[in-house]
Amino acid sequence: MRKKILRMFLGSTLLVFLVSATSCSKTENSESSEQKKAPDTFSVISTHINGPLGDYFEIVDKNYKANHGSITVEIKRIQDGGPTKASWTSQPTFILDIMDSDEQPIANDATDVVFEEDQLEAIFALREGESSSLTFDFGRDAKKACKLRMASKWNKEKEEKDSDANDTTEGEDGYSSESSFSTSNVILPSQLKGKVSVISASKSVDSYGFPEVSVTFKLLSKVNTKSMCSSYGQMWIVGVGQNASGVDVKELLPNYKEWRSDDSDGDQFKSFLEGSPGETITLDFTGSKDNSNNVSADLAKVAKFKLKITN
Repeated sequence: MRKKILRMFLGSTLLVFLVSATSCSKTENSESSEQKKAPDTFSVISTHINGPLGDYFEIVDKNYKANHGSITVEIKRIQDGGPTKASWTSQPTFILDIMDSDEQPIANDATDVVFEEDQLEAIFALREGESSSLTFDFGRDAKKACKLRMASKWNKEKEEKDSDANDTTEGEDGYSSESSFSTSNVILPSQLKGKVSVISASKSVDSYGFPEVSVTFKLLSKVNTKSMCSSYGQMWIVGVGQNASGVDVKELLPNYKEWRSDDSDGDQFKSFLEGSPGETITLDFTGSKDNSNNVSADLAKVAKFKLKITN
């Protein structure tokens, strides 16, 4: 009887020891696994990008996977415009913030500023609705990271100032050759805002010595032109060159007080407005040289181009 009880005791003790050892081993392995585990899936807190570049781009809302201390985020263009110069003198940058589950930032080295020219060129070359990617290093101390958001920086004023200083050159005839013109400085008529966008613009002196502003429009949604037309069904879009303060540059203003385009009948632009979204049209608006002593110098004063519909 004593031998039987002893055998039962020893068997129970051995079983407890084995269970305890196994449990300890699992705990140690689990802790080791926890320590080695790197960030895996990241969700987007907001698709909006804080800062000036948020007017033109957003984060594509999906889950992102980390890969050896870096993460690649998809960026989508939501509006035309933004940085254009290849020299990046205005230093546009995207900043990625890595957050924990409470949306609190993880360590300083979990934030990285992107200033890689090849990646930025791909982003800024996108058309509306297209997307490309930026890769960020998020640092080593980010085990609890699971969310992300993005901010941006861009010195728009510096880029435009550098553009004005560098892009205007003199041709052999003494007139300035074509120079870039900020699309944000082309002011659309109220009837077209939200329905038409300006995707490119330039100013130049043509071969006859007249000042000219060339504008390429993109149709965002079909426009009902009936309210814009005269009783004869006609309408035109015209403009006027203005300085940075929004004052007309009178030296280049024709006697009829408007820069008219090469669409003399108005039919081309009217058909464009009534067409399919996504279509584009380029119009060349011509000013006057009669009241100018130096067309190139007066054209350099043109910082804005204000458009209106007339019938």
